[in-house]
Amino acid sequence: MRTLTLNVQGIDMPMKLKDIPRFERQNDISVSVYAWEEGKKEEDGSQELGFVYPLRVSKEVKPQHVNLLLIANDETSHYCWIKNFSRLVSAQYSRHHGELAYCRFCLHGFHGVATDTTSRLEDAKNRRDKHEQECYRHGGQKVSFPDEPICEFTSIEKQVSRFYV
Repeated sequence: MRTLTLNVQGIDMPMKLKDIPRFERQNDISVSVYAWEEGKKEEDGSQELGFVYPLRVSKEVKPQHVNLLLIANDETSHYCWIKNFSRLVSAQYSRHHGELAYCRFCLHGFHGVATDTTSRLEDAKNRRDKHEQECYRHGGQKVSFPDEPICEFTSIEKQVSRFYV
């Protein structure tokens, strides 16, 4: 087992999100932090699945990169190491058990196609890497949908009354 010595000078413990860039500079490590949001209870009593979303995504992935999950409540917060990022994120999107390559910024999953030169997963990672080059400009994103699934037009007075071609 390899031992890693970290420099945390000038950083208060427990570490806050705003202190992570300083930690990265002092230790030549890249760190991305994600959060978990619990699912809502449905009217019929069933529980909606929770989901992961990015809080802070490192722009550059260094040779030593760490993905962390921030678990927080009113009094305390803890960081947990994400050992398998694909496994954590895939549970919220699919019941399929195959590994996909997920964008670190928008959490979009990429399927791959096996060819003579690359495996299915390698092709998925290549597609993801091309996507991340564009996606990193926007930073981490959390997609949220309205609670009401139906959108209705209610301003009847603003509709066009006559239409000519």
